[in-house]
Amino acid sequence: MKLIEERPVTLVEVKTLLEKRKKDAPKTKKLEEKIKEAAVPAITATGEAGPSAMAAVPEGEKPAEEKKEVPGELSYEQQNTLDYADKFAKITPKEADELEKKLREISGLTEKQVVSIVNVLPKKEDELKAILAKDKLELDEEQIKTVAKIIKEYRK
Repeated sequence: MKLIEERPVTLVEVKTLLEKRKKDAPKTKKLEEKIKEAAVPAITATGEAGPSAMAAVPEGEKPAEEKKEVPGELSYEQQNTLDYADKFAKITPKEADELEKKLREISGLTEKQVVSIVNVLPKKEDELKAILAKDKLELDEEQIKTVAKIIKEYRK
């Protein structure tokens, strides 16, 4: 597997990406079923396997057993991650994007902190300070109140 990009993502983004991947699964399963059907031995009238006992796999396609990762099918870890994101993602993708944009306008917040705030949606200013303290960022009280007010708009 090749790393293409590394960036912090919100639980909402994770959920959206994994649901999209899972949605593509039926297409892949249909291909696997065709391959299995094609691999069934051809039986002659005498009950023996004929000369074309095994049908060919479509060119450019590998049987499912040979594939390391089947597109559209979630691995065990991905399914667990999707379950976690379903359970703990508190807002919709649209709301998450809006909240991220508003938080990025506040000077001093890093991308990592913005993502953490969107994931947690802290209820109290002390919780917000704890998130910010991890990176040793000190916002003044007015900025903290502003962030808390913005978060309150999106918390259900």
